[in-house]
Amino acid sequence: MSASAQFDPLTVYANGSGTYSRSKNTELSGNSENTLQNAVGMFSLGIFPIPKFLTGIGFSLVNTNEEAKNVGSSSITYLYYLSKSTSRNIGPFVRYYIAKGFFCEANYMFGHQETFLEQTIVSNQFLGVITSSSQKTEVSLRGFSVGAGYSFFVGKSRNLSIDAGVFYQSYKASSKYAALSAGLGVSGFIFKKDNND
Repeated sequence: MSASAQFDPLTVYANGSGTYSRSKNTELSGNSENTLQNAVGMFSLGIFPIPKFLTGIGFSLVNTNEEAKNVGSSSITYLYYLSKSTSRNIGPFVRYYIAKGFFCEANYMFGHQETFLEQTIVSNQFLGVITSSSQKTEVSLRGFSVGAGYSFFVGKSRNLSIDAGVFYQSYKASSKYAALSAGLGVSGFIFKKDNND
């Protein structure tokens, strides 16, 4: 089998992958602090309509933990809050294999996000807790990612590869976030028989 057989037209592709990132809210200012940990699991199905060019649809599950301090005004500060959220998304993706296993990829996703929030509001003036509360919300989510990576093919059949990549991710739900992330995935290829075998 030739090394490029996986990238022939009508080759079917399936992938399972995961990424992890840590970032800061890009819309905060002053002495506010906000950190975000984001873990993404994704399953994708696609096909090569032309050589080296892959397109398909992806399904993702995103778990997010967010911690913030000093968010608010000069008299009342959200001294601390912790947010845990889960989102389920779907969207198209494209990938192009530049040479051998090197590829570039772009994804778009949309879906909804469920969030459970715990927060404590403190008065700077009286140095005391005003209230402590929790709530659950649901909002729509939109986002995209772009990046590059390499597919390490396993065995002579080359039906399976380990994909490693680095991506820039940006999405907007209740807040807007952007971060670099690194991830690993496993891809399978079902391709036409190579007549040169």
